[in-house]
Amino acid sequence: MMDFTNIDYNTNEGIAEIILDRPGKLNALNNKLVSEFGDALADAQENERVYSIIISGNGRGFCSGADVTDFQRDDQKQENDINERWKRTTIQNIIKNIYYGEKPIIAAVNGPAVGAGCGIALASDLRIMAEGAFLRENFTDIGLVPADGDGWFLKQLIGESKAKEYLLTSKDITPIEAESLGLIVQIVNEDEVLRAARELGVEIRDKPSNAVRETKKLITETSSFDQYIRKSRDAQRRVQSDSEHSEAIQAHRENRDPEFGRNY
Repeated sequence: MMDFTNIDYNTNEGIAEIILDRPGKLNALNNKLVSEFGDALADAQENERVYSIIISGNGRGFCSGADVTDFQRDDQKQENDINERWKRTTIQNIIKNIYYGEKPIIAAVNGPAVGAGCGIALASDLRIMAEGAFLRENFTDIGLVPADGDGWFLKQLIGESKAKEYLLTSKDITPIEAESLGLIVQIVNEDEVLRAARELGVEIRDKPSNAVRETKKLITETSSFDQYIRKSRDAQRRVQSDSEHSEAIQAHRENRDPEFGRNY
C-alpha cells in the first residue's frame, strides 16, 4: 500500500476507501492532496480485488474546493504536462477518472462540498449526504467558471434551468433539495455517512462485476438512443459469456446467494 500524508487510503473486502485528510482546511485541495488522490484513485481502478470505491472527507467537510494559496503557477503546470503522472493528478483528470473509470464510485458527502469538491461529488455514480452537508457551486462568487466539469454534470443530473440557478447564484443545494432533485441516494446523520456508503458499496460489490462495469460504461458513454442500443448489444454479448453471469443465473434458479469465488 502506498504511503500518503494528505489522504487515508485503504482497501478491504473488495471496497476501496479514499478519505481526503486535511480536516483543518475542510479538505481543501492542495498540490500534495491532489497528487495523492490521483495515485490512490488510479490504484483502486487498477486493483483487481476492488469492486467499488468510496470517496469521503475527514472531519467536518467533504471538500471545500481548491486551496488557491498552494497550487502551482501556470508555468510550472506547463512543465509538468509532459509527465504521465501529472496527467492523472490534476483535479480535472481526477474528476474524469471518477466519471469514466469502470468501477462504481460512491461519494459519502459528510460535510460541505464546495467548488471542485462539489464536482467530485457530482462526478461520482452515487451520493449519500449527511444532514448538515451541502453542495455549493461558488465559482461565480470568485470570478471563475465551473471548469472542473461541474456545470456539465449538474445540467445532466437536474436539467438546464435548475442547474443555471445553482451555478449562477452559488446557492447551496441542501440535503432535502438534493434528495428532491434525485441527486442523492439517501440522507443520514453525519456519523452514519461512511456506514451507509459501505453498505451500498457491499450491495454493488456482490453483483456480477462485469455487468456492473458494463452498465456504468453504457450509461456514461451514451449520447443518443441509437448509440445506446448499439452499445448495449455489444455489452450484452460480453457479459453473457462471463462466468459470474452463469453463476448468478444458476443461483437464482436454486434460490441461493451467488458464489463468485472472489479473493478480496
